[in-house]
Amino acid sequence: MFHLYLIMRHYTFLAKNASSEEPYQRKVLINQWKKLNKLSLYIVEDDPIQRFVLEKMAENLGLHVFGSADNAPEAVREILRHKPDLILVDIQLRNETNGIDVAKTILDSFQPAIIFITANSDLKIETQLSNLSSHYFIQKPVSYYDFQNILAKIEQK
Repeated sequence: MFHLYLIMRHYTFLAKNASSEEPYQRKVLINQWKKLNKLSLYIVEDDPIQRFVLEKMAENLGLHVFGSADNAPEAVREILRHKPDLILVDIQLRNETNGIDVAKTILDSFQPAIIFITANSDLKIETQLSNLSSHYFIQKPVSYYDFQNILAKIEQK
């Protein structure tokens, strides 16, 4: 375990000190980091308490949380930069954008597994979700058990 800790510290140090002129090196470090961890996750949730709970839940399930955002523009920018394996996104975000728009933008660039969460489920949302590939759905409040079951389904694919 201590060996893994040293490797993680080394990669963290290199990633922080890599210059912006070396994007290839940074990409290699991120890919090596992903190999050390089973799955990487990015969370898009506008409620800070819910976001904190989801981060802790994900860490307890063995995921590496690359980051989180409370708005669509920041989320898209960071997700495209890090390319996580999983994205956990709330469907109802503040302002005009929603989690489905975030997912559509991301899916144009790469194909992560996307877990949608919402407190409000209706036919319109389900219709929009049916057009997206590799997505999963959890009703709020998100339970540890539901999150664990979805991860098991994703890992089987």
